[in-house]
Amino acid sequence: MTKSDQRSDNTTNRQVPFIRGTEHVIPNLPNATTCARRRGFPGNPWRIGPRTWMAVLAVVLSLLPSMAAAQSLAVSNLTSTSATVTISSHTGDWWYLVNNHANCTKATGTSVDLTGLTPNSTYTFSAWSNSACTPSTVYLAEVDVVTPAQAVVTLAASAVTDTTATLTIENHTGNWYYKYTAPTGGQCSSVQTGTTASLASLTPGTNYTFKAYSNSGCTTVLATAAAFLTKPGQTTGVTVAVLRYTSERVEFEARGRWLAAHAAAGY
Repeated sequence: MTKSDQRSDNTTNRQVPFIRGTEHVIPNLPNATTCARRRGFPGNPWRIGPRTWMAVLAVVLSLLPSMAAAQSLAVSNLTSTSATVTISSHTGDWWYLVNNHANCTKATGTSVDLTGLTPNSTYTFSAWSNSACTPSTVYLAEVDVVTPAQAVVTLAASAVTDTTATLTIENHTGNWYYKYTAPTGGQCSSVQTGTTASLASLTPGTNYTFKAYSNSGCTTVLATAAAFLTKPGQTTGVTVAVLRYTSERVEFEARGRWLAAHAAAGY
């Protein structure tokens, strides 16, 4: 062994063999014991032992289940004011943020229903692995959506007679109420759960304007402009007699001083 193949051991102040290559046989040991095997890690400058490598391997293996399928968020049932957010490829508890606000909320199950959204607005929903919901915690998934614009609620009248009519509300879900604002004196109706309401006891030959409301006090308007004119009232119990007939007209005279040429419109 030359001097270049030796180094100084500062602890004992003696010369020891310097290891080169992938292995070295230390002389003067029983059976020429082979030591310092470093196959696969040439140089190994950090002197990492087998126990350290086993610990690193254990950490990597623990992450494999979550790495096997990436979590994702999906949005369904999207309306102008609500949405359903669902997480996939995830088991266990999770938390979510809306537009990165500070209200980190725990989800129940794989889906969460969100309400109170603003129409025609952009939202970012993000999922997290714990209640901190901060960059220092595990971030799972994120999705961006734009809520549609609010549909205009309309109210229309149909099947109008002299005393009845039907109101129909469109682009609205949930309870609603109605009353007429013309003529004056309309009363707020009972709660309506469907899309139509039947009107009765109207005054014949009268112009009506109805409005739809979202509350039982009829103060918050949902829709307006359901205006219509009821038909004239019919006269009943009148006795008439034919006085004469010509090719041009038929004249009737009724008791009670009532006279009509031909027939009244609609009769």
